[in-house]
Amino acid sequence: MPLLDYMELFEMIQQDNDIQGLRQKATYLLMSKCQEDETVSEEEFIAFAEYAAINLGTTEGMIH
Repeated sequence: MPLLDYMELFEMIQQDNDIQGLRQKATYLLMSKCQEDETVSEEEFIAFAEYAAINLGTTEGMIH
């Protein structure tokens, strides 16, 4: 992920007072990192993304 993306996410977090929103953003970042991880298979990533979506209370499923 380019440094600019990290900086933009940091600024979003600093300005956000919504704890649930912050959890969601952090989870999306974690899922993105998981998807890029060469040691995690696509099937494992899909299972993790579904697990995260269920625990966030969303039906968004996997992030594309």
